[in-house]
Amino acid sequence: MTVGQNGGEAGPQDDPISRDVRTSSTSSRRGSIVVFAKLPVPGRVKTRLAAGAGVGPENASDFYRACAEHAISQAASCQDWADVFVYHSSADATSDVASWLAREGLNLPCRPQAGLRIGSTCTDGSSGAGADGPSVSEPDLGDKIFAAMSEVLQCQSPKDGPAGKVLIVGTDIPDITAPLLRRAAEALDEHDMVVGPSLDGGYYLLGLTRLEPRLFQGMRWSTDSVLADTLERATSSGLRIAPLSWLPCLRDVDTLQDLAEWVASCGASRPVADAPQADFNTSSSFSQGSSKDCRCESHERQPFSARQPQRQETLCGGSPLHASETEKAAVPPHLKAAGAPDGPMDLNMKHRRLCEVSQRVLKQAATWEVTRTASNLGSVGDDRSR
Repeated sequence: MTVGQNGGEAGPQDDPISRDVRTSSTSSRRGSIVVFAKLPVPGRVKTRLAAGAGVGPENASDFYRACAEHAISQAASCQDWADVFVYHSSADATSDVASWLAREGLNLPCRPQAGLRIGSTCTDGSSGAGADGPSVSEPDLGDKIFAAMSEVLQCQSPKDGPAGKVLIVGTDIPDITAPLLRRAAEALDEHDMVVGPSLDGGYYLLGLTRLEPRLFQGMRWSTDSVLADTLERATSSGLRIAPLSWLPCLRDVDTLQDLAEWVASCGASRPVADAPQADFNTSSSFSQGSSKDCRCESHERQPFSARQPQRQETLCGGSPLHASETEKAAVPPHLKAAGAPDGPMDLNMKHRRLCEVSQRVLKQAATWEVTRTASNLGSVGDDRSR
């Protein structure tokens, strides 16, 4: 039994997730994309970036907003094959998040991330304990991911029907693109799980056709062992895992150094259709950096029976932004080239704004550093003149 917002049993008619999936899906194998996001409020997002010399909360919030709008717009452009949901981090901010996205032309279902630990039965954000019952500890990231994917999969997969497939992505990866999301979904046609590895030893994307609680319970989040631990648990749970090289190893931007390295490595001044990225079809893209910075190379040591040759003739090749000739027909026209958009959203505009904000933040940080250095040198000169 699922408890509804008013404490009673919730039926399909009053479940917004069920309603959105039911009215927009055309087949049981239609995918879903869950985007985890935060309201871009200065001081509440990208605090490590804000702590960078010369950055500050306002610039960090501007960067996060641009990065989130880019990622969400890429996901929204996939609605021809997927239902897209935005799960936000503040229980009382649904209307604010929806208004923010609507102003950007992103009219998507918004829902708060769960406030319960894995195993609880309520989905309304309450504690799940009675007045005299035990207290429930605060949910961690794993609980929130599990709850969101569970909601979408339960509504997407009718009883006794084929398994659905759901992808979950964050909003601090500047290189998320629609072709990358489609490629991840294609992996789930033949596998139970697909993962997009990040350079810090975690993952930026997780795709599943069925849930396994062990992937999320007791995980050491925000450490460089998240990816390795997830793969080990998935393997021991019998999940059929797509080859780790299926998706590129990407960088999430948490600090000023991350931002500088992203801009330097991918040519952030280019439009989204032209920006170079890690190669889909080679394993060399997973050896970037030391093992401390990127655990992607551990894939070579994993006993994955699911590893298969890449299907390069039908899947994206060259980069997550460059579709092969057979893939291009499925990519929205405004993804193919910079300039005139053919739909309600200009994805290149979102990407250009992200690039402009990134470069502005770096320029201000550099200016601050130059000013600080000059001030220090002036102080030294004054001391010597005395």
